[in-house]
Amino acid sequence: MPLRVGIDLIAKQRVTAVVAAHPERIERLFRDEERGRDLDDAMLFAAKEAVVKAVGRLSIFDATSFAITNVRGGYAAIPRRHKFESRLVQAGCSWVSVNFGEAHGAVWALAVAMPGQVPNYQTVLVVRTVGEAMLLPERLDEPTLFALAGKPRPEISGAARQAAIIAAEHMFSLKLPQVAMSDLDEGGVCFTQPRFLGSVAVSIAHDGELVAGAVAKDAAHRQITLDLGSGNNSGGVV
Repeated sequence: MPLRVGIDLIAKQRVTAVVAAHPERIERLFRDEERGRDLDDAMLFAAKEAVVKAVGRLSIFDATSFAITNVRGGYAAIPRRHKFESRLVQAGCSWVSVNFGEAHGAVWALAVAMPGQVPNYQTVLVVRTVGEAMLLPERLDEPTLFALAGKPRPEISGAARQAAIIAAEHMFSLKLPQVAMSDLDEGGVCFTQPRFLGSVAVSIAHDGELVAGAVAKDAAHRQITLDLGSGNNSGGVV
């Protein structure tokens, strides 16, 4: 089975406000073993969302079924209840790697669910403002744009998909003329055209005026490439 990727993006001040106003909500998402350590609440929240997206067929209310844990080489989502462990088995994944960072005042988290036969992964993460993404030439095909028209904020949905297209271009060092994307039944999105992108895992996210797109594929050595847009340093993280 292929690997799976999930990305989330959230403004730190929004998490701070929710924690202050509704501390009981946070207790439903975070485990005691996770808080008060080296990850703040915004990073934990983004990580929970990213893991749920990567694994699929779970909701944020299943967030206490796993713990974001510091392991050798970074962070991972470790099962704490049977529901998460059984979902990993269903998805054909043995573990979930988690990475974090900041861009434009927001926290991003990237989760990659790994099948046992995949030695490692290469990922590219792109963060843009909605305005930056909307200024780009339109590369989504007509059926994809038609499907987006029914969403509550089609311009933001389109901008997030543009970020994912940029990520795919970085990964393959090419320029994509036109791309088709579809929603998955279990949540998330996938590339449907061009055909070679069908095997690439993809995830999108948005928060306020920011959008993010991430792609991932099998690799012998782990590599995470960041493109954080104007006003941020870009580069590779191993």
